[in-house]
Amino acid sequence: MKLILENWNEFLNEKKNKDGKEQGADGKACWDGYKYTGTEDGKDKCVPMEENEYEPGRAVADIDTGEEYVSPEDLMRDEVQDLADKFDVEASVEVTVEGTPVIFVYHQNGETSAYVDSEDMYQDLGRRWDKLDEKKKKPCKPSKGKRFAKRVDGKCRSFGQSGQAKGGGDRIRPGTKKGDAYCARSAKIKKCKNPPCANDLSRKKWKCRGSKSMKE
Repeated sequence: MKLILENWNEFLNEKKNKDGKEQGADGKACWDGYKYTGTEDGKDKCVPMEENEYEPGRAVADIDTGEEYVSPEDLMRDEVQDLADKFDVEASVEVTVEGTPVIFVYHQNGETSAYVDSEDMYQDLGRRWDKLDEKKKKPCKPSKGKRFAKRVDGKCRSFGQSGQAKGGGDRIRPGTKKGDAYCARSAKIKKCKNPPCANDLSRKKWKCRGSKSMKE
């Protein structure tokens, strides 16, 4: 039985070189893109292979299947972008010198986080999202001396002077000379890095358009 198997293996391999390619009587394999079809008049016969035909010894990954190749990094980028859209953040995938992809996420508060894969990114953003939801449920209270408070990116921002005007009534009077004076003055204030800031929110209350305060 052992002898039969040895003879069979010898038969299978006698026309193949060390790379597994079929070879002729002269011991040489056919050129790349050609296959051995036997011997004719004492000469080896090699014929061109058809497109996408399997060649012994050739890696399957080298065979053109007609489908566009998509790298692992591109697949990760698609998944990362979906998560970024879901959690309302900016994200990118960068490849290190060692060839390892790293995910960078840019949060609305200016913070940047790095992740090793999309699962790590999903878990962390999910925790952040839950905390943000909890904060959103709690009403903001104006700080001392301020009239209003609004939550922006999970943080409370107080704005507007508290109390009444000198003659009584609301301090905020859009469409008045006082309103024009406030809008002209506040328009010169430098914009903040993470709007809307207190000045932006106050100008909205005064209905400022440039240096003018519009009526209700």
